[in-house]
Amino acid sequence: MLKNKRGQIAIFIIIAIVIVVGIVITILILTGGKKTILPEKQLKFSEDYIEECLQQNLEEGVNITSLNGGMLYPSPSVSLYDNTNVLLLCTTSIAYEPCVLQQGLASTIPNSILTYMSYDEKIPIKRTEECIKKAKELFTKEGYTVTTCLDEGREPNYAVTLLYDRIKFETECKFSYSKADDSKEKSKFRIEVIHPIKTFMLLAEEAVVNENEGSDKICSALSTTNINVECLPGNNLKYYVMTDKQNEKNKFRFAMNSYFTV
Repeated sequence: MLKNKRGQIAIFIIIAIVIVVGIVITILILTGGKKTILPEKQLKFSEDYIEECLQQNLEEGVNITSLNGGMLYPSPSVSLYDNTNVLLLCTTSIAYEPCVLQQGLASTIPNSILTYMSYDEKIPIKRTEECIKKAKELFTKEGYTVTTCLDEGREPNYAVTLLYDRIKFETECKFSYSKADDSKEKSKFRIEVIHPIKTFMLLAEEAVVNENEGSDKICSALSTTNINVECLPGNNLKYYVMTDKQNEKNKFRFAMNSYFTV
């Protein structure tokens, strides 16, 4: 009797696994295996939907930019140990010559985040506009009459501000909705992500200076109370991996080749 029950339980488990696998395969077939244009976490109707949607996108954009060394699409780039491309921040082909800075991070970082949030041509996708369109769709299903800046032929305005421990993002776009006596309008949407990308940037710039001065204590000198810095050897390269001690998911990775690594 006990064996029969165990056998039945095993059959139910197998059937459940088959059903789950079938659902996953169906979703992949319907989506073509491509990433959806909206965040992975599907949000529900909310008066704060646009902010929540933008928040998810901003977090993703900041993390990608940081992991790539300060650029959404790093150039020039080199392959890291996990086969991802990171920015070759400073390089030289001449022995005993200082490396030459390839990108100014103070501009590439905010520009990369703006690109991710506004118009990412390589996908292509306008993430902020997609959040607004999806919000209109959800509000309309709830019986609201909705008008946005997109309906009026105007694109949103964008602004990115880097602080030492966070990134602020602001976009301006009219979003008015009304139903019976309930009528509201929003125009500015402000969100922020806790991430030390500006601190990472300053440490990376310091690493370039130290590298060209021939410091033999570059990594230990760069590590701070909140940021850990590792240097990993490569093929005529030195990889830098900076990690936020308060949140180890926040990392900043880049590479250099100076006259000490040629």
